[in-house]
Amino acid sequence: MLDAYSILQFKEIQNSIIEFSKTEGGKSLVLNMKMSNNREDVIKSLDELKEMMDLISRYSYLPLTSSVHILSLIEIAKKTALLTPTDLNHVLNDIEISEKIIAHFAKAVGDFPLLTGYISSLKELSSLKKAIKKVITPSLTVSDNASIALKEIRQKIRSLEASLNSKVSSIAYTYSSYLSDKNVTIREGHFVLPVKTGFKNKVLGIIYDISDSGATTFIEPLELV
Repeated sequence: MLDAYSILQFKEIQNSIIEFSKTEGGKSLVLNMKMSNNREDVIKSLDELKEMMDLISRYSYLPLTSSVHILSLIEIAKKTALLTPTDLNHVLNDIEISEKIIAHFAKAVGDFPLLTGYISSLKELSSLKKAIKKVITPSLTVSDNASIALKEIRQKIRSLEASLNSKVSSIAYTYSSYLSDKNVTIREGHFVLPVKTGFKNKVLGIIYDISDSGATTFIEPLELV
């Protein structure tokens, strides 16, 4: 015997609505929708629908964009206090969407009491937005300014890298007559010189590799070690 859900093709209606859902939260809400036999609930839902249709017809659609369900991220943050730059960017995206919705609704002149209740529940999170933008970059990496300690560490790394590159160039020039190639290369994370195997004893250091032909030996000079 068919039930009301089957007769009214409720599942098909859900799937149709989901196609228009832009947020993971919205999709979850639609998937968990149930029919109601409470008259007051039905009337309230119809009134909300009417308000939204009036708002859209007069002021266009709400500025909703794609959004993940960040409740799971909040739970992770509570348990581990660890979120990736991508996670933080999802949170930032939701904050900015909320700001756009609040601004859009602020321009609406009319009677929207039910929608006003939803909009008023959106929190002002500009301080959190500022904090997130301080620690992640647009390319979703951790910013140097995330902390004073991190900034100092990265400055030291850049200084050491510059010093190392200068040292490598100097050493390559010193041993240039023994090299099969002027270009310094990297083996196993180490700068190595491509030394002609016949001259490998001329360059003191650690051997990391030998070319397939055996003509070149890749050595990390002791000066770099």
